[in-house]
Amino acid sequence: MIDIVYKDVNSQYTQNGLIEALPNQHAINNSLYNILLCPLNSRGFQPEYGALLNQYIFDPCDEATARKIEITYFAAIERWEPRIILNRSQCKVIPTRLRDGYDVILAFYIPSLDKQSSFSITVTTS
Repeated sequence: MIDIVYKDVNSQYTQNGLIEALPNQHAINNSLYNILLCPLNSRGFQPEYGALLNQYIFDPCDEATARKIEITYFAAIERWEPRIILNRSQCKVIPTRLRDGYDVILAFYIPSLDKQSSFSITVTTS
């Protein structure tokens, strides 16, 4: 039996349309998904929640913009997800010009679960 330390509700749609409970690492991944894709001022009582991806929408899809996004994401994650410690040397934001976006790869440690983990997502600026 796995001990459940963290629990969250899946914010993405499930195939069957039912609410899905996410335990531990999955709950943290769900939180990271929400932080990275949530524009600022979109949560009424937490206007500073999220990341500033939309400020880069008209910037070129290149390494320089990827570094800016990386810094923005690091700040947002460190503020809103205290359950993890980012391993910055293994985190990357890589431009994907064909899709007009970025592949985001995060590596982190979850102290309360004593577990190394990773999370990846592709974000688009269009």
